[in-house]
Amino acid sequence: MGYRTIVREGGRDFPVPPQDLWDALADTDHLNQIVGLPHVVYGSLMVTAEAFYREAAAAFGGFLKLAWREYPFEWVRHQRYSVARLFESGPLDVFHGGVEVRTEGSGSRLRAFAEVTPRTLVGWFVARRLVAKGCGMSWHTAIVS
Repeated sequence: MGYRTIVREGGRDFPVPPQDLWDALADTDHLNQIVGLPHVVYGSLMVTAEAFYREAAAAFGGFLKLAWREYPFEWVRHQRYSVARLFESGPLDVFHGGVEVRTEGSGSRLRAFAEVTPRTLVGWFVARRLVAKGCGMSWHTAIVS
């Protein structure tokens, strides 16, 4: 049975200049911690005729193991970034997500987006949880404090 891609986005205004907001968002390891993602272990850089990527792995709660190919971030400093992850095992199939920052009045506007395609029913629940936390801006206070 195939599962539909879950597509979500969220936005929020912050009372800080865009560059300050960007500096908080550019530390993606810290941002992952705030959103509640598990620690990621990265493998070697893989280079093929078609692409290059890093192998990566993580475990949720010590029992749900994920392994994926993480492709290079598309990055425009102070404006946006996104990443694509193709899962080789586990309950998820594909993830694509990122953030955009723009000036809004005297502050900033943040837009977070994610597209996750589950592979299994468990993946459907995991994907919904991940996009709700990431796009729901549950990390709002950590960025501005």
